[in-house]
Amino acid sequence: MRFYPANSLLIMPVGTIQLGGTTTIVLQARDPFGNNLTTGGLTVAFALVNKTGAKGTFGRSKDNKNGTYTATFTGTLDGNNTIVATVDKLPVSATESINVVGGKLTWANPS
Repeated sequence: MRFYPANSLLIMPVGTIQLGGTTTIVLQARDPFGNNLTTGGLTVAFALVNKTGAKGTFGRSKDNKNGTYTATFTGTLDGNNTIVATVDKLPVSATESINVVGGKLTWANPS
């Protein structure tokens, strides 16, 4: 099957992380018909869109050899940003938002 960037997905289990915290970014490669690819072999890179806003670093992209590619994002500066990916230097249409917060994350207890 052939890779098709417009149909591929970016998936992130957590959209808000603490400064210094991490989240895993997943790219699911798809073919022109929207079917998930089931083999590896592509070159995947992740990046942030904006020069301002949240900043962070991406670990090396891992080919899981099943059509998915993962990398760890570590937040290094507070703010919001957008994560994008390229596959074999072709931009993937899908994006994900990331929010990095400096303080300890607290969750309100609705009582």
